[in-house]
Amino acid sequence: MASLPIGSDKLLEIRTAYIDLIIKCKGKPAVCTWESGAASSSLLVSGIDIEKIGVPAQGFAEKYADHKGIADHKINVLPLFFEQTDYVVTIQSKNSESLQFRSCC
Repeated sequence: MASLPIGSDKLLEIRTAYIDLIIKCKGKPAVCTWESGAASSSLLVSGIDIEKIGVPAQGFAEKYADHKGIADHKINVLPLFFEQTDYVVTIQSKNSESLQFRSCC
């Protein structure tokens, strides 16, 4: 068995032309143990004008310098989020406009 390398407290970074979103583990980071060849998880990021998706704890970063418009990006990763774990979500506007959140469902 191997352990997930923990090189950063940031689990996920998403940058768009409009916002920066960062998700960190609150408190002690969860460590995932996995066996070689075990099925991985997948992460689906849907957004407008996505510039970068990064999973720093797993050494993954993908930039989309020439990407404009709506797109879906599916990335295979080791599990990022766990039950009974607290997370800190930071969303910052890049153009100093106010952010609004709406509930769906």
